[in-house]
Amino acid sequence: MSYTREEWFLALLSSVGNPHPTDDVKAWMCAWTQLETGPYSPAHPGARFNLLDTTESWKLDGTAFQTTNFNSAGVKNYASFADGIAANAKVLHNGKYPHLLAALQKNDESALKGPTSEIAAELDTWGTGHGASISKLASTKDGLRPGEQFPGIADSPPPSPPASSDSGELPNYPFKNERTERDINHDLDCVPDGLASMLQFVTGKPFTGADLKIAVKGAAFRGGMAASEFIGYCRAHGARLFAIPGDGMALVRAIRAQLQASHPTLATEPNPYGNPHFSHVVAFYKWDAHTLTVMDPFGAHPVRHSDAEWAALFLYHQVWAMERMYASMIPSGWKDDGNRLVAPNGIGFVHGFRAWVLAHNWSDDDWPLEEEHPQVEDQVDPSAGATEQTTRKHILEWDKTNGVREMWVGQECLALWKENAALRAQLAAAAPAAPAALASLLIKADRAEILATVAMLRDGADHLMEEINKLPGN
Repeated sequence: MSYTREEWFLALLSSVGNPHPTDDVKAWMCAWTQLETGPYSPAHPGARFNLLDTTESWKLDGTAFQTTNFNSAGVKNYASFADGIAANAKVLHNGKYPHLLAALQKNDESALKGPTSEIAAELDTWGTGHGASISKLASTKDGLRPGEQFPGIADSPPPSPPASSDSGELPNYPFKNERTERDINHDLDCVPDGLASMLQFVTGKPFTGADLKIAVKGAAFRGGMAASEFIGYCRAHGARLFAIPGDGMALVRAIRAQLQASHPTLATEPNPYGNPHFSHVVAFYKWDAHTLTVMDPFGAHPVRHSDAEWAALFLYHQVWAMERMYASMIPSGWKDDGNRLVAPNGIGFVHGFRAWVLAHNWSDDDWPLEEEHPQVEDQVDPSAGATEQTTRKHILEWDKTNGVREMWVGQECLALWKENAALRAQLAAAAPAAPAALASLLIKADRAEILATVAMLRDGADHLMEEINKLPGN
């Protein structure tokens, strides 16, 4: 059994809300899939049921798709046609592609053919780039392959588009009051309290702003905070906190898209409570045709403004959305008690590293080789509190600004290989001089001096060899 390229992109268009695309929009979609997935052959089959090469692992309900990795970039092979469509539709709705999504939904041929600068930038974010190349291939229609076949069955019905309504709200959204928190910084805790409400909604577990603030900044901290400082904390508790760039009405549209996907969203506005040197954050949870409503943590009350009013208030050119990050995906043969994920060798992951492993389709055989520990690189400030942990295939690192991420091990290995070569050169250069030095000692030194010097040289050589043997390639 097989499905065609056209069947795939028509199912995707229907899933995002366009069941009746024009011929030019179909041509553009065909061209886009061709730039992502080239001609099919058994030797080069492309990612299974994934002609736009997305890396999405999670369904809208927070459970995981059944996937394998197609390549080292994390592009996924999906288990079914329906899963591939659902994953790509979810990504188009995640708030990072508002102009592209709107053009596809509304058959906006002129915006796609350009493409507009906004759509070109969003294609760069997707990873395709080459917006002009897509438009050129689509406009000439020479070389389009809508009938090209791929292995698999397309009889699973594609999912319905995400619910869209002129009004709605996130059900039972929790309100948090920073002014009643038991924290010395309570009047400036709008960020952790806004995030606590989002985290509680997404995970179903209780949180307070004080929980977040003390865990990330410490009990003695006083001052303002940024959402980016809490990425790692949210990840460790099963939620992905991510920034959506933009301004004005683009952010309004992004917020509406996130709320439709059940993702509460945090935004920064000028401080409405006095001191103009401070800003304030609020959490969006409710909408209607022309207004958006937020949970204001300074008193735990709702605030409602029109789209235009919100567009004029946004600060810092971004908002922060949150989605549930993972169901429990424990590698085969590992054990997890909810706090510590332990590999078969007895070494485990905790906190953010545990959450990262559970969220990234971790290989069963990629065991940690050491416990998490402070980073020791020369360029790392020890006071920053950064940590790292090495596994068979990766090195994970964490800091308060970026949360958990994979270290760029290529540049680390190259530096170590160069240091290895330099040490070997030093050892080779020292070796010829050693006999002459010893001969000189035999002439002018007594036995005790000779033995002491030889012992010192032996100890130095042993230490140097130990250091060399620690380096890669030994």
